[in-house]
Amino acid sequence: CFVAMLTCSMLAYSFCTLTTVVVVGAAAPLIGLLVELVIFRRSPFVATWHSLLSIFVVLLGVVMYGLGQGSFRTQYLGLSFLTAKMLLAVLYQTGQRFLMVEQPVDIDT
Repeated sequence: CFVAMLTCSMLAYSFCTLTTVVVVGAAAPLIGLLVELVIFRRSPFVATWHSLLSIFVVLLGVVMYGLGQGSFRTQYLGLSFLTAKMLLAVLYQTGQRFLMVEQPVDIDT
């Protein structure tokens, strides 16, 4: 999974600007939050006004960058690699969290 994420990152750098890679990567926690809301039952996401405000700021930044960028047409291939990398990262990390929280391993010593 790590090799696939690294490969997607390198390919995305070939087709996108560094700023696009950083801004799109900042949106990855939003996808992770949606996955956690659906999957986790024993330890659900607890929303506070701090977390909701930070999510709103990230969304606002991504939308402002997208509107200011103007020409994503040349970056479609890079954005597809970034999306694939984000999905792989979110699935990998939420899978680890699921195994630690939802199905913990009981080791008696």
